[in-house]
Amino acid sequence: MAGLRLWDGHLRWRRSLSYQSAFPPVTAGEVLVVVLPGARTVQGLTLASGQELWSTRPETEVVSLRGQGADLYLALQNKTVTRLKAQTGETIWSVRADALWGAPVPASGVCVLPQVTGELLALSADTGKPLWQFRLRGRLASPLVTDGKIVYALTH
Repeated sequence: MAGLRLWDGHLRWRRSLSYQSAFPPVTAGEVLVVVLPGARTVQGLTLASGQELWSTRPETEVVSLRGQGADLYLALQNKTVTRLKAQTGETIWSVRADALWGAPVPASGVCVLPQVTGELLALSADTGKPLWQFRLRGRLASPLVTDGKIVYALTH
């Protein structure tokens, strides 16, 4: 794994990994987050040097992850969504979402969870408590996207 400056390709750091990440890495704040094979261990590495900051083992396998600001959102195989502090790996909250379908979409203090039922469930990013729910016309055809103000859902 390597960290290169975008504007000139200068190598900032290189790190040999004895594994291949189970998902593409994501950034959250000043942390690069990787999920180890088997999706049972999540590691936070510094963007500046690639050194390990923390490692954590969620209750079950990670099925998706998203970084937003200084936070990390994990969707787990047991239908739990967990918000972690990216700098420390500390759990902020964990919420069960039985109908979860795909990755949580965090933006602007809200975390939107796509549901297999065709509903969207919005949680407070601070507390994990429900804010609103909306039933789409049809089922989701692709992952949700957001511009930070509006969440977009393609249905069929």
